[in-house]
Amino acid sequence: NTREIAKLLRQYSMPSIQEWADITLAARERFGESFFNKNAKAYLRDNLKQSTSGNRTPPDWWSAVRHEEQKRSESAVNYPLFNQLFGQSTTTSGNGNLPEQGRTRFNEFVKTAFGEFLESGLSETEARQEAETYARRRIKIEQERKQRCSNPFRAS
Repeated sequence: NTREIAKLLRQYSMPSIQEWADITLAARERFGESFFNKNAKAYLRDNLKQSTSGNRTPPDWWSAVRHEEQKRSESAVNYPLFNQLFGQSTTTSGNGNLPEQGRTRFNEFVKTAFGEFLESGLSETEARQEAETYARRRIKIEQERKQRCSNPFRAS
């Protein structure tokens, strides 16, 4: 419901909404609907309210889920040609093992695609997943293109 979403956006910060929406979706995926006392929407609202007032922190299992997702994301974009495409820098921005320039490029792809997927009607979680998949594909294509350009005599 658009009114409910607008109300949440007025009451709570975007980072808080994003985190608790992700936690709610992860709970549904991992534990099913029976996990919620009432329903997922009530779980989200209650956690936003309680966390904002300082009475609740994310569940213990959430950090494990985030760690798993980060490892999957990092390994998905860590292609052999990555350094050729983005340079030899191994400076990281505190977010994985990607060169800073590569992480920036990846994030640019995600940001652009995320907005487009949201506009197409996907939920934030679906839009984020699709945007990350799109970004991985774009990076892979750029890597392959860079490899072809660096060795034009190689048989295709």
